[in-house]
This record gives sequence, structure tokens and C-alpha cells, in this order.
Amino acid sequence: MEAKTIKEYIFNNNKVEYVLEQLGMHHIKWHSGEEYITCGMPDGDNPNSTTVYNDSFLGVIAYTRDIKDAYGISDIISLVTFVKQCFFTESINWLCELFGLDYYGEEQIIDTSISYQNKVLTLLKTKRGELDETLKPISEEVLKGYLDWNNTEFLKDNISRGTQTEFRTWDRCIFS
Repeated sequence: MEAKTIKEYIFNNNKVEYVLEQLGMHHIKWHSGEEYITCGMPDGDNPNSTTVYNDSFLGVIAYTRDIKDAYGISDIISLVTFVKQCFFTESINWLCELFGLDYYGEEQIIDTSISYQNKVLTLLKTKRGELDETLKPISEEVLKGYLDWNNTEFLKDNISRGTQTEFRTWDRCIFS
């Protein structure tokens, strides 16, 4: 799921306060007709150290912490990343799990001619060249979560398989 989509979901469903509660933020207080929320960091004692704006961007100002990501963005996902001490993709996944949303999202349509399922089933053909009908296909979402493939395009740019594994490049790639 894209960051924009998850933020829109949080905003449209009035879940900002719920996310803050789940993160362990304290002294959560609405201001100016629900335009923004102030709260304190889970490990901090300042009850107004963080401001979260209640709009589709869900911008965050953390007065006592530097929560901006590598691109200088400070939003609800940056806050999750900071509090949970995790990667951006793990923050998106945490938010999806929190709301029971599909991490891979319905907007990702994969050409079935190159799908993981077809690749796996091709490997499982019997000696006669027919598929074993007793085998049941595994959902593509499940397969995506377990297949730890490396991207050959990164290899062409001299990014080793070890580096790809460390930074989980397969989370952002579609393989052919």
C-alpha cells in the first residue's frame, strides 16, 4: 500500500487519535475544532512535544525530536518509524495490520503471465508435463511475503545480493 493511501485512510476514517494511542503517545488533546492534536512522546515527559495536523497529509511537528525521514518529510508515518524504531516499509505494514488492510493493496495488479504463482506451478509440473491437480495454488500475497528474491537490475548497478537483502529491495520490486 502506498503511503498516501494509508494516510488518506487514517484521515478519512478519523483514526489519527487511535494511531497515537497505539504508539503509546500520552496527553492526546484535540485543538481548534479538531484541526490538530498535541501529545507527548511515549518516552518523554513534555505533554505537548508533538503536534499532528488532522488533514490528508497528516503532517507532524515533533518539537523535541528529529523525526524527519531522508526526504525531509515529517508525517504520521515518520512518527511511526521513529517511535517503533523501524524502516519505512515496516511502518506502512504496521499501520496496515493495525487497521486490517492489505499491505500489498488491491491497486497492484500483476500480469498473471509472469506471476509468482505461475512460476511456482511451472516448477511443480509432473514428468508428463501436466500439473498435479492435487496441488492447490498459494495466494500471490502469501508468496510475495515469503519469496526473498534479489533484483537483477540492482546487480547491474553493482549492488550486491547481500546489500539487497540487508535493505530488502524485493519489497519494492516486481520480478519478471
